[in-house]
Amino acid sequence: NFQSSFVGHTNWVRVAKFAKISSACDNHTGGNNILTSLAASGGDDYTVRIWNCESGANVATYNYWDQSSSSSSYSSGGVRDLCFLHSASSLAACGTEGIKIYDMRSDAIVQRLGNHCPSNVPSTSSPLSWTKNVNTLSLHQDGFQILSAEDDAVVMWDLR
Repeated sequence: NFQSSFVGHTNWVRVAKFAKISSACDNHTGGNNILTSLAASGGDDYTVRIWNCESGANVATYNYWDQSSSSSSYSSGGVRDLCFLHSASSLAACGTEGIKIYDMRSDAIVQRLGNHCPSNVPSTSSPLSWTKNVNTLSLHQDGFQILSAEDDAVVMWDLR
C-alpha cells in the first residue's frame, strides 16, 4: 500500500535509504524515536536530503557539489550512494566528488575521504587527489569502517 512520497529533488534520484536508528537525531525528527523515522536520498541534483518519514517533510538538505573546486562539473554526475553512520547522527555520501561525511547534529561536512584512484596514478598518493567516482558504500558493523567501490577497485576507509 502506498504510504507517502518525498518531493524536493530537482533531478534524478539515485539512492534512498532508511536510518536504522533515529534517536541520535531528535533535532530532525521532532523528538520522535520511532526506528525508521528518518530516510535519506541523493541524486543528480547534487543534494542529499533527509526526510521525516512520519510527516514526509524534508528536514535537512546538504549540498554535495563543491562549487569551489575547479575539477567539479555540475553536469557530470552527483550522489550515487549513501549510508547512515554512528547511530544515524552522521551520513556518508559518495559520487563524482568522492566520499563526504555529514554530521546531522551540526548540519556540516566533517570529513572528506576522497575519490578512487585512476590506474595511472600511484595508489600511495593522497586520496584527496584521486579523481575516479565512487559508486557504492558499505558500512562495517563496527561503525568505523566503510568499503567503497568503483570500476575495478574496492577501497576500505577507517573513519577514526
